[in-house]
Amino acid sequence: GFMKDYNVRIDIVLSIYSTITLHPVCLLTSEANKGLFISLLN
Repeated sequence: GFMKDYNVRIDIVLSIYSTITLHPVCLLTSEANKGLFISLLN
């Protein structure tokens, strides 16, 4: 029915959204950690 299709679409949207939003965050935090590590070495 409609609600089942709607829920499937919500799941797809959420998975795409989390993929888009989480990956840059992970990249940014790893970059920040590298920067912190390098500054500690210096």
